[in-house]
Amino acid sequence: MQLVVNVAAGFLILVCVVSALGDVAKVPSLVDTMTRLGIPAQFLPVLGAIKVVLALAAAIGFAVNGVAIAAAGGLVVYFAGAVIAHTRVKDSLRDSGAAFVLLAVSGFYLLTALAV
Repeated sequence: MQLVVNVAAGFLILVCVVSALGDVAKVPSLVDTMTRLGIPAQFLPVLGAIKVVLALAAAIGFAVNGVAIAAAGGLVVYFAGAVIAHTRVKDSLRDSGAAFVLLAVSGFYLLTALAV
């Protein structure tokens, strides 16, 4: 079971770090998406920082299961917010699919971390 937790954590760490880099760089496509979602572009670095903190917590979670559970809970909340933001503006599944998948993976990470 620990292997499953570690794989989910590794995937989420990678996604969060890559996404945070895009947030900090204010990639034009991200700025356009945030504008469509009603989130000001100046919040992108803050969202990137949140993802970096959650990725660091997930990395620490490799050694300390309690931190893994906290990181997973934070990721669930973060990606639930993303799903809500996309749903609120009635984004297509194509535009909001990543948020739904990352919420599902975060939930899976939380459940498996709780089971270890």
